[in-house]
Amino acid sequence: MERRKELATFLKNRRTRITPDEAGIATTTRRRTPGLRREEVAQRAAVGITWYTWLEQGRNITVSPQVLHGIARALQFNTIEQRHLFALARLPIPEQIEELSYEITPKIQAIINGFGDLPVMLINQKWDVLAWNPLMQKLCGTLEGKTQGKRNILRIMFTDPQSRNRILNWEQQAKSSIGLFRSAKAKFVETEWYLELIANLTADSKEFREWWPRQTICQAMNTPKRYSHPDPRIGKLDVETTLLDVPEYPNLQLLINTPVNEQSRKKLTSLNL
Repeated sequence: MERRKELATFLKNRRTRITPDEAGIATTTRRRTPGLRREEVAQRAAVGITWYTWLEQGRNITVSPQVLHGIARALQFNTIEQRHLFALARLPIPEQIEELSYEITPKIQAIINGFGDLPVMLINQKWDVLAWNPLMQKLCGTLEGKTQGKRNILRIMFTDPQSRNRILNWEQQAKSSIGLFRSAKAKFVETEWYLELIANLTADSKEFREWWPRQTICQAMNTPKRYSHPDPRIGKLDVETTLLDVPEYPNLQLLINTPVNEQSRKKLTSLNL
């Protein structure tokens, strides 16, 4: 109920913000209220006036992606407003209004580097690695020199020999990564990039080909990742993985590796020198 009320309020607010001139509607009489009339929005969105009125009244009616596209077009929504509209309607956000990549500005890189003795990377909704700090590269040793399409967490996990050799509990981590990806990315199952990624991994990795159909899901990487670093001064260390959303940049997350004990913390510090 609250969600429908919020959707109704959002639409009414945006409707009153657009003038007839901005919408390309000729007017010959003085209007009592600002913005567009409901019938004008309905006409421009190619929906019935009664149906649109019910939507603005917060009634429990069915909404399709096509209808939302029409309303967004009629109300001249920008990308952020379109994402908010689809989220309020509880519909998957269309791929065409999802940003898959961002410019890594000095500000973003400075935030990542500011984590100091914690290995950190920035990923998008495809789990492509967009940026990382020096310690992350030293820990996993697989990021530099790869093209962006190959710098994907699942691709690295399942197809990169160096990554596989450094993770002692690789099978456990690989299975968990499948479960977390499937759970977190369910809204993207019909998008082109999702289907392409799964198809490529199925073709390139026999383990992925075997484990993906099992429909495993999980909410977090609950088991620490055990690394065996090639530097004899470092050797074995354990880290826990945490994913944090970046509110300022929709669809981006920080992946932070935290040592699970004092010995692992000291080794990460040594690796960072």
